[in-house]
Amino acid sequence: GDQCGFLAREIYLLLKRPDEAGRLAGLPALPDTTRLPRALYLSFVDQYRRSGDLAAVDRVLQQWGPVYGPLAGLEALQYAMGEAFLRAGDATAAEEHLRLVPPGDSLYVPALLLIALVQDRRGERESALETYRRVTALGPGPYRARGLARTADLEFQLGRVREALASYERLLQSSPPRDEEVWAVYQAGNCHLLLGESESAKERYATVAKLWPRSFWAPFVKERLEEMAWRAQWTGGNAAQ
Repeated sequence: GDQCGFLAREIYLLLKRPDEAGRLAGLPALPDTTRLPRALYLSFVDQYRRSGDLAAVDRVLQQWGPVYGPLAGLEALQYAMGEAFLRAGDATAAEEHLRLVPPGDSLYVPALLLIALVQDRRGERESALETYRRVTALGPGPYRARGLARTADLEFQLGRVREALASYERLLQSSPPRDEEVWAVYQAGNCHLLLGESESAKERYATVAKLWPRSFWAPFVKERLEEMAWRAQWTGGNAAQ
C-alpha cells in the first residue's frame, strides 16, 4: 500500500504537479526494492532525463542509487548529466557527475577532458594542466590531440615556454586536425621567438603563410614576419652606422 503512494507521489512530481505530490503525506522516502524493481528506478531516471529536469535526475540518482546499488549502464548517464550541467552553467554539478565515470569505461577519457575544461574555465590552471596531461596519456586520436593542445597552451600561459614548445611538437607529430595543426605551428613560432631563436621562428611563420594562406592565423604570421624583417633592417642599419 505505501509503495503505491510512493509511486503516486513520484508520478505527480514527474508530471510537475508538486501540490498534489505534497498532499500524499506519511509515505516512505525511499522505494522498497523487494516490491519496486531496478527497472522502475531506471525508468524514472530516464523519464526525468527526457523531461529536462536535471535536478530531479540528480535527486533520484543520489537518493535511490544507494538503495539499488551499482547498475550497469549508468556510466553513460553520468556522462550525459555532466554534459547537461556543463551546458546549463553548473560546473560543480557537472564535475561531480563526470567523476563518477570509472577508469576503464569507454567514456572515462571524454569525461576527463570535460573535467579539465571545467577546471580550465575556473582558472585552476595547474589542476587543468595535470588533467589534460592524463587525457594525453590515455586518450587516442582527437582526445590526445585536444589534451596535447591545451597542455601546450597552459604551459605557454604559465611562462614555461620550452615545455610548451615540446608539447606543440608532440602535437604536430600526432596527426592533429587541421585547425590544431595550424595553431601548433604558429605557437611553435611564438615559442621560438620568445626563446630568442628568430630563424626557427621565421621558418614556422613562413610555413603557416605558405601552407595555410587563408587560415585565421595567416594575417598574424604576416605581421610577425614583417616586424622581424623591419627589426633586422633597423638593427643592420644601426650596426652600419
